[in-house]
Amino acid sequence: MKFWSRAIWVSVVMTIAPPMLGLIGTVIGMQKAFASMGNSGIGDPLALSGHISMVLLSTLWGLVFSAIGLVLLIISVIRFFSCRAQHQSSAS
Repeated sequence: MKFWSRAIWVSVVMTIAPPMLGLIGTVIGMQKAFASMGNSGIGDPLALSGHISMVLLSTLWGLVFSAIGLVLLIISVIRFFSCRAQHQSSAS
């Protein structure tokens, strides 16, 4: 039961942290993309779209890892309560 309790906390962190890190990566990458466009003085739409597509991958991967964490969280909660119910029934 202690294992599943820890697994719940790991899954919660794995569900919450990746999208936040992906969002931070997106914001930093977009800032760099617009800064490079502003420094040259010439707007290159092709270069900007390349930067945007690359930057959005960090958000995508954050969401993918978060979805995996959510599945693990659901499994951990189900297993935790199943083990707890078995423990309580054997103790009675």
